[in-house]
Amino acid sequence: MAELAYSNELQDQFLNGFKGKVVPTPVPWTYRIGLGFVALFMVILPLLYLAIVALFAWAAYWYAVDFGPGLFDSNLGGYRANKWRLLLYVTPLVVSSLLIVFMVKPIFVSLPQDDEQPPLEPEKEPILFAFVRRLCTTMGAPIPSVIAINNEVNASAGPRSGLFSLLRKDLKLTIGLPLVAGLNANQFAGVLAHEFGHFSQLSGMTLTYLIRSINFWFYRVVYERDRVDLWLDEQIEGTEGWMQVTLMLGKGGVWISRRVLWLLMITGSAISNFMLRQMEFDADSYEAKLVGGSTFASTAKELIKLSASADLAIQDQRSYWANGKLCGDHSRLVSHHHTKQNKQLEQVAQEHISTSKTKFFDTHPCDMQRIQQAHQHGQNRVFNIDMPATVLFRDFKELSENHTKQAMSEMIGRTLDEQVFRSIDELKKDEAIQDARFKAMHRVFRLNHIYGRWTQVSIKKTSDVKDIASLKQEYMQLRDQISANDSERFETLRQWQSTKQIQQSLRRLHESSKIVKSEPAWFGLATIDPKKLPDKIQETKSRLQELKTKLDTFDSQIEQATSLCLWLANQPKFANNLTSTLQSDAFAFLELLHQQSTALDEVESICTELIALLIAVSNTNDESLGKPIMFCNKQLVDKAGDVLTKFSACKIPIEHTDQSMDVAAYVSGAGFDREDPVQSVKSAESMLRTLWQLSNHSLASLATTIEDVEKVLGLPNNSDIDHKIIERLFG
Repeated sequence: MAELAYSNELQDQFLNGFKGKVVPTPVPWTYRIGLGFVALFMVILPLLYLAIVALFAWAAYWYAVDFGPGLFDSNLGGYRANKWRLLLYVTPLVVSSLLIVFMVKPIFVSLPQDDEQPPLEPEKEPILFAFVRRLCTTMGAPIPSVIAINNEVNASAGPRSGLFSLLRKDLKLTIGLPLVAGLNANQFAGVLAHEFGHFSQLSGMTLTYLIRSINFWFYRVVYERDRVDLWLDEQIEGTEGWMQVTLMLGKGGVWISRRVLWLLMITGSAISNFMLRQMEFDADSYEAKLVGGSTFASTAKELIKLSASADLAIQDQRSYWANGKLCGDHSRLVSHHHTKQNKQLEQVAQEHISTSKTKFFDTHPCDMQRIQQAHQHGQNRVFNIDMPATVLFRDFKELSENHTKQAMSEMIGRTLDEQVFRSIDELKKDEAIQDARFKAMHRVFRLNHIYGRWTQVSIKKTSDVKDIASLKQEYMQLRDQISANDSERFETLRQWQSTKQIQQSLRRLHESSKIVKSEPAWFGLATIDPKKLPDKIQETKSRLQELKTKLDTFDSQIEQATSLCLWLANQPKFANNLTSTLQSDAFAFLELLHQQSTALDEVESICTELIALLIAVSNTNDESLGKPIMFCNKQLVDKAGDVLTKFSACKIPIEHTDQSMDVAAYVSGAGFDREDPVQSVKSAESMLRTLWQLSNHSLASLATTIEDVEKVLGLPNNSDIDHKIIERLFG
């Protein structure tokens, strides 16, 4: 009963926060007439497209029935002539049929429906529903039929199921939980007021909904591809001779039809977006009248900060999922970044607001314009209550956790076990431990493990070492030599990395130039004389070998020092004094990685060649590149498959919820596809990158043990490396 009494008291507090009514913003008749004309024009655009389709269909019919048969009126030339007449008659019919099919296909493309989430129940969230009802009444807007939630930094209000729902005032309010977690009650009320402000002018909202729907329909049919498009590509690849030429002509016609749609899309956007921006200004006026101009401005800033925080949270979730974990409360993860990086985010938001400008095709005005307009309307306020928005919900934490688990399971495509979800405190503690390990790795291995270099680590028996004191002396001398070479090593690593990138671009240009005329700009290169290209490649190869020789010297010193520490860590008497244990999985993985370094270089080389061919075909649309691309893809799939087979017997060297997982399963990603070279390239790049990341985790684990050995020896940790150097080398 205490909880119910508290809820009733809290509900009264929120409802008493409303003082008066929001005066509707007058809409000039000229604006309404203009919006009506825009909506009418947007309806005409699809009708115009239908007329073009009908014209093509009539032309095809006329050719098939009236003009084409006349080709066979004469029997001159015998069988050979009749064969050519038949080709001349059939080819345009096949091409026009394909063209009509692809032009008619977009008409039947339906708008995607949001995944249905169970709506919130009024009995379970009485304060929220009462608050929304009072807000709508205050604004003179229709009350939504249902309230749903998602994990977006946004709120939206719209018809439940299309235009007819809008006409029946059957509306759905969707609230992003990270939005609730990051805003106070005034800011949250303002965001909802903006959404309901659109509905306060229902006729305008109906027309706007129609305009947006048509714009989105055009965007989808211009840019999306489906099975019919893939079927045509497969038929072109699988046929030869006359039929292949005919199908390619048909594909050219499809390209033309999409250009027509693109032109209509651009025309519609150009005409409608100005009116859509005015609708946003109109909705902003309701927000400003409800909560005031200053709250409107603070909300605009917080939305930018929350959006940036949400991006960071998504990156975190991807990183956690790599280890089979997820944060069980996504909203809190967004709030964590929002709070932790508030100072940096404040600068980002302020800069965005002060520098952003409205562009011709924007559907929303820039924030600066919106804030200026809001101050004109928001001199007084109707609602004011100083509370976090989360108190509108009975148990926001539980709601967010349940929704996170449901949403993540749907996104991944299967029901996830409870053990996958961790609290943010657990995850951040793990991150802190891992950060400390990576710092140890940088101190011990001195950045020799940059991407593309497979570091070798080994344990060498040091039988010539008589006692711990002499071993300690030898180790200190090696460590001093390594530190003394830091500047030269870092510069050599930087040159190696930049030379490697240049060589890769030169090789891609060279590979594509073997088949088609290629431009250096495709690969980020300046103008190069094609005759000098092989010499340039040889030049970078020689330079890389020269740099590698220098790096091998540095590697040797680090390997000697590492061997001494790891040898000691393996001695039973010495190991008893260590707080960490030598990770056998990490060591086994690093040894196998070094054994497979040549094979991995071959995978990278084939991948470079395949990328070159894909870039060439995207710039030239040259269908003749199909066969070399598929041949190269086969080589990549086979070589990567050999590498994965080697790693299938190696245990994953990191903490993971599925400790039975092997390295091959962990790094294979979406998998290689003999029929899809783009997918194979993505998988190869992911495999190489993930192997490098695993090597870093393994080295970090070994570095922790090495620093533990140093501690037992009475040595201080090696000097830290400037984070700017790390950033420059690792990106």
